[in-house]
Amino acid sequence: MQKLANYQQLQQLRNTLMNHRIYKQIDGPVNMRIFMQSHVFAVWDFMSLLKNLQRNLTNVRKVWTPP
Repeated sequence: MQKLANYQQLQQLRNTLMNHRIYKQIDGPVNMRIFMQSHVFAVWDFMSLLKNLQRNLTNVRKVWTPP
């Protein structure tokens, strides 16, 4: 019974994600390029912060760079 509840909750979350307004705004290559120009820096910033935390809390010292 728990698996069914988890599946239903996951489906609801998926539907919410798939109906996000961003998908209506990105309707072509130009809007996708504009979105990605901001998004790539947001992800890079987040990963830099996350890896800095990792370096400070563990013994990993390598700086994160995108593949």
